[in-house]
Amino acid sequence: MKRESQGNLFKRLIRNTIHSIHGMKVLLKEEKSTILVLLYAIMAFLGCILLQVTFKVYFILGICFLMILATELLNTAIENTVDLVTKEYHELAKKAKDQGSAATGVVALITFFIMIYLFYPYIIK
Repeated sequence: MKRESQGNLFKRLIRNTIHSIHGMKVLLKEEKSTILVLLYAIMAFLGCILLQVTFKVYFILGICFLMILATELLNTAIENTVDLVTKEYHELAKKAKDQGSAATGVVALITFFIMIYLFYPYIIK
């Protein structure tokens, strides 16, 4: 790869990282449900501390909560796109928004079951 191509690649990486950080800031500012997800994550990690779980449990829970955030980002993108296309009520717009929200709910439910599975051995001992 040429030297200037590597420079452009690095600049693109920096620019994309800045856009990603901005997207997270907007999500945290505009989507109140994201604050709840972060509060649940904090509570889960406090539970990890209290139960003295292994690193593996922390790691798996971290991945689960990052998946919820990723799904929430996609859901917000869907909602914003629908709002950009139409301000009027349309059944397809409602379906798109509801299904995006449902995707976040499914990932949150999966996380809940994984938490039960992970914490159960520590709770019963």
